[in-house]
Amino acid sequence: MILAFGAKLLGMFGLGPDLAKKFAWAPLLLIAGVVVWAGVKIVDNMFEDTIEVSKQAGAAEAVIAGQETALEQIGEANEAATEIRNDVGFARYCRCVRDAAPGYTSSCVRYLSNKPLPGDAKDPAEACPSGGG
Repeated sequence: MILAFGAKLLGMFGLGPDLAKKFAWAPLLLIAGVVVWAGVKIVDNMFEDTIEVSKQAGAAEAVIAGQETALEQIGEANEAATEIRNDVGFARYCRCVRDAAPGYTSSCVRYLSNKPLPGDAKDPAEACPSGGG
C-alpha cells in the first residue's frame, strides 16, 4: 500500500510504470528525511531558545545583584554622611562650649539641633573631650 503510493507519486512525475515500481521507496525516503530534518530543526530551535532565555535570566540576575550592591553602597554613604554631619555638629558644639564666656554656654545648643549625643551623656557638655564649661 505504501509502496503503491510511492509508485503512483513517481508516475505522476512522468516515470514509467516499471521505474516507478522499482523506485517506489524513494519518495517515502524523501518524505521521511524531510520529517526527520523538520524534527531536528524544531529541537534545535527549542535548545537555542532555552539557551537565549537562560542568558537573559543570567543577565537579569547580574543586574539585580548590581542594583542591590549599588543600593547598599548608597545606604552606607548616606549613613556615613549623616555620621559626619553629626560629628561636625558635635565638634562645633564642643568648641563653642570651650570658647564661650562663662554663663553663655547655653547658646551653643544650636549646634546640636536634632543630632544625637555620643555615649550616654545626659548633658552635652559632659560628652565633649575637654569636659565642657
